[in-house]
Amino acid sequence: MNLITNSYSIILFISGLVSVIMAVLTFSRPAPVVRWFSFMMLLTAVWTITYSFELSSQMFEQMLLCLKVEYIGIAPLPGVWFVFVLLFIGKDHLLTKRNLVLIFFVPLITIFLVWTNQYHHFYYKSLYLDSHSAPFPIMALHGGVWYKVFMGYFYILLIYGSFLMIKKFKNADAIYRKQNQTLLFASLIPWVFNVLYLMGYRPYKYLDLTPYAFIATGIIVGFGLINFRLFNIVPVAREKIVELMTDGVLVLDREHRIVDFNHKMKDYFEKNHFSIIGTHFSELLKVGPDFIEFVNAEKPGCTELSLNLNNDTRLITVEGAPITDKAEKYSGIVLLFKDVTVQKQYALKLKQQSDELQELNSIKDKLFSIISHDLRTPLVNLMDVLRLIENKMLTKEEFEKMLHQLSGGIKYSHDLLENLLCWSRSQLKGSRVNLESFDVKLLINQELKYFIPRANDKGVTIHDAISENVFVYADPQMIRLVLRNLLSNAVKFCSAGNQVSIAVKEDNGKVLVSVKDNGVGMDRTAIEKLKRMESFTTRGTGDEAGSGLGLLLCKEFINQHASELLIESQLSEGSFFSFALSSK
Repeated sequence: MNLITNSYSIILFISGLVSVIMAVLTFSRPAPVVRWFSFMMLLTAVWTITYSFELSSQMFEQMLLCLKVEYIGIAPLPGVWFVFVLLFIGKDHLLTKRNLVLIFFVPLITIFLVWTNQYHHFYYKSLYLDSHSAPFPIMALHGGVWYKVFMGYFYILLIYGSFLMIKKFKNADAIYRKQNQTLLFASLIPWVFNVLYLMGYRPYKYLDLTPYAFIATGIIVGFGLINFRLFNIVPVAREKIVELMTDGVLVLDREHRIVDFNHKMKDYFEKNHFSIIGTHFSELLKVGPDFIEFVNAEKPGCTELSLNLNNDTRLITVEGAPITDKAEKYSGIVLLFKDVTVQKQYALKLKQQSDELQELNSIKDKLFSIISHDLRTPLVNLMDVLRLIENKMLTKEEFEKMLHQLSGGIKYSHDLLENLLCWSRSQLKGSRVNLESFDVKLLINQELKYFIPRANDKGVTIHDAISENVFVYADPQMIRLVLRNLLSNAVKFCSAGNQVSIAVKEDNGKVLVSVKDNGVGMDRTAIEKLKRMESFTTRGTGDEAGSGLGLLLCKEFINQHASELLIESQLSEGSFFSFALSSK
């Protein structure tokens, strides 16, 4: 090759070598953005080194060959720069295969047209050797149609990439400020130099200073690599943070129109709404006046929201953070939507379990109190009497006087023990209702044989208002205990001359069973305690003791039959208890 160096070619050659070294050093870093920067430096090196050979050449054929090799670096450089910008600002999701093909389609066509230009002159209309406009021979170029297309492509990507960086980082945090300023300044240099070249501002008529501009860009970015660790802190794009959030993010302007939102927020919007940006938030969210008032308050805070999503009610907590400008004037609000349905359900379940545990502890304390006092006392009395008899310290007459009291204590202990056993069985895991068909009249008659003598002893009359057999579908042992407790309470709170009546009535596939008395009755407080399943005890008209478990068992057993124990009572007028069973 016939080469004669000059100052321009030497500068380009040395700078090209520096670009190669920079490309090799930075390529070892794993970040894609750094590797694309390395690729950009390598393409710049190809351009500058071959252009230095072109400026040193003395023969047209050598210059033409160098020109063709230059375009291997020139043509893809704008596209590589644009990809680098997209990666740096975090828009890498746009770099699909389709978009990459579109970005590098023009460079591929350009390289082909440059290398085959002598056959069509579609890229350069004319090329010749100019030996008069500069101190050394230089290639005179006159662009054709595709030259203008490529220059348009060149400037569009160069300027648009710079615009994206300016737009993205104009309000950047201080941590990014120096690196942003460095990159922005470096990115503006090449297209400014190229504009000056096209306008005719050049040292010599056909000398292109654009490669020198890319050299300057490389030097500035290299300086940034050393001083600012330019690629050690690459800004994470809004999409990478906001879009990956599991909470919904909604940004409103001062008129409370939607200006931004993330993908999760779409779960809360109305599905049939075709437009989101610019729409008032109340048109896309089914919210009540309380939430609208919360947003209109334009203050930081938190509120709860109930939304019906896909026929499922979800509980949402919404945190609001107002946006202000530099003058502290309200300019919008950011709303963070967090689905707390599961947490609320867990909290509610935990509270229910806590309440149940507290209730069980209360019942346990009551149970031990009953066992230690109510059940123990009659047994202790019986043991004392038996010891007196054994020691012959009790006469026959004295024993007969105590017999009635002992019999009552034993009956009370028997009833109490049966209630305790039934209650304990009902609390066992896996206990179930054993349903069967039976004659409720027969069951009632069996219980009346047990209670009529006790009622007669108090002068209380029991009236059976059941005229015919009635079959029900229920658990006979549970219903037996319910009837026993209701009859026991009725007799217990009646005085001489009072009456207890039990009735059974069929109505619309149900059998209504009721126990009524005209005894002392209950006040409203006692009725409310029963409805809340709170245990309490009151001594009967004959000073009969009670455990407080009887009516609670009745309510629980009737509830297990998908029914309800109805209670009506007034002081001094008596009580009325009723429940319904299936006649199936």
